[in-house]
Amino acid sequence: MKGGEEQIFNVFDIVSEVPHDHFFRKPSKQATSHNALAKHIDLMRAVIIGAAGTPYHDGLFFFDIKLPSDYPNRPPNVHFHSFGYRMNPNLYNNGMVCLSLLNTWYGNPGQRWNPRASTLLQVLVSIQALVLNEQPYFNEPNAGSCETAFLQTWYIAITLVRRPPKNFEAFVIQHFRTRSVAVLDSCREHANGRLWDGYYCRNGGGGGGDGDGGSSSLSSSNVKVSRFEEDNIVVRICKVPQKSLN
Repeated sequence: MKGGEEQIFNVFDIVSEVPHDHFFRKPSKQATSHNALAKHIDLMRAVIIGAAGTPYHDGLFFFDIKLPSDYPNRPPNVHFHSFGYRMNPNLYNNGMVCLSLLNTWYGNPGQRWNPRASTLLQVLVSIQALVLNEQPYFNEPNAGSCETAFLQTWYIAITLVRRPPKNFEAFVIQHFRTRSVAVLDSCREHANGRLWDGYYCRNGGGGGGDGDGGSSSLSSSNVKVSRFEEDNIVVRICKVPQKSLN
């Protein structure tokens, strides 16, 4: 990548080997038979970009995914790269993702995994829209605040810059290089006490767009932040023989 030239990243991409830092890199203890080792499994890594109007705006959130052998009869296994931070009541500092769609939370039957209808994309969009939302602590007000979520989002970002996940090194660098001015301005606004609950609001919280069709703005400084879109999800797939995971 030369100078200010930007690299184009595919929303879905395939890599030739399992990253050394993938949470599900080691095979399960049950996978010991010859047939199990000969089969292929799907391991994925996804990154979600925090949406505008939330304390997570412009942050990067990485998830390692493993499809069980009887997928889609069972939901995928998903691990969040928390780096030890608890910036959301549904995302534990040990990496657990608490979501009805993953059957890791006791939701209504209609909210749980349905082998005939549920998809991996639905899981990722649900995390972005229902977990990384504008009021993450609404149902658990004693567990934290939007300010906590905002600050820990950038603690995670600092860790990502220092130790970017395998196969996403260039993506991480380019993202924060592109968003650096907005990120620094938002942190400055937060330090000066001018952010409402620690995050940007569209039109000062009045709802609706700001007329440019592509971003949202903070009323006090007119700083642009990324909007919620499915394009804010990038997935890279690792498809290799399971025996190579030993």
